[in-house]
Amino acid sequence: MTKDKKRSLIERLNQGPVICAEGFLFEIEKRGYMSSGEFVPMVSLQNPEALLNLHRDFQHAGSDIVQAFTYNGHREKMRIIGKEELLEPLNRAALQIAKKVAVSPMGDEQNLMAGNISNSNIWDVKNPKTHLEVEKMCTLEIDPKEFESFVNAHRDEATVKYWHPRPFLSAKGNEQAINANWIGYNEHNTTESNWGLDPNHNRTLKQMIGSDNFKLIGMDRDKTLVRLLEYMPGQCLPLHSDGLEGFKKLYGEAQPTRLFVAVSDWDWGHVLQMHDNIISNWSAGDTYIVPPDVFHARANFGIAPKYTLTITGVRS
Repeated sequence: MTKDKKRSLIERLNQGPVICAEGFLFEIEKRGYMSSGEFVPMVSLQNPEALLNLHRDFQHAGSDIVQAFTYNGHREKMRIIGKEELLEPLNRAALQIAKKVAVSPMGDEQNLMAGNISNSNIWDVKNPKTHLEVEKMCTLEIDPKEFESFVNAHRDEATVKYWHPRPFLSAKGNEQAINANWIGYNEHNTTESNWGLDPNHNRTLKQMIGSDNFKLIGMDRDKTLVRLLEYMPGQCLPLHSDGLEGFKKLYGEAQPTRLFVAVSDWDWGHVLQMHDNIISNWSAGDTYIVPPDVFHARANFGIAPKYTLTITGVRS
């Protein structure tokens, strides 16, 4: 066995026991690189060499798996200590340190590498609001009144459209639109007002979102498309999946991400559905990932206009 090759976990288990050393939390605290309390693993950013050395010690003790120190590195804990914006950098750094050790074994074979997921204490089966918190990616700091003022000031400049086949859609997207039209979705019940197709509007909306929010979602604002959407009562966007062809054509990125951002607090009759999951009761700024090729829909069967943002880009 050479150092550039390694057996899979199943192959190793078939040949005997596999050891995964852990206990980072208390060992790092003993070494003086973490304070008791929330036990957030900031060591991967603040003292990466100390974490790398601990991985080496576990490796030397015989661990077959290098387990990344990501325990407690989740959004709830990061929010408590006021460093939510470091969520992704912290986890990426921990994974990179673990991989560096795993591919440089002390023996003849590379180690396996694993992540570490901890509990969050958010979920309460009896409380629907906690279900929403788990599904949410983050909450952006936005001013709903600023976006409503933008709509009122640029009402005549909106692109008004409805769900139907269009040249820029993929074959699958047009097939979905044709099927929707066939069963009764048309210009009378799928009309939206859209700001952002105009480059000037897109630029203004990015400024309104702000650089801090773009850092929070991990996107380069210069390589994002932002749309502000208005659905009046009785209007919807029926079940469909996003191909994101427009973004790919403009930026040539193969794996963009689309986010749904609530511009204002949830109101009666405002709904977002992703796959078989109904989302409501959101607050202004709440942000959700819309997975590619997953069917989703949004609707307003209430009495007040529904305003949302979509942000499409590549997450760093």
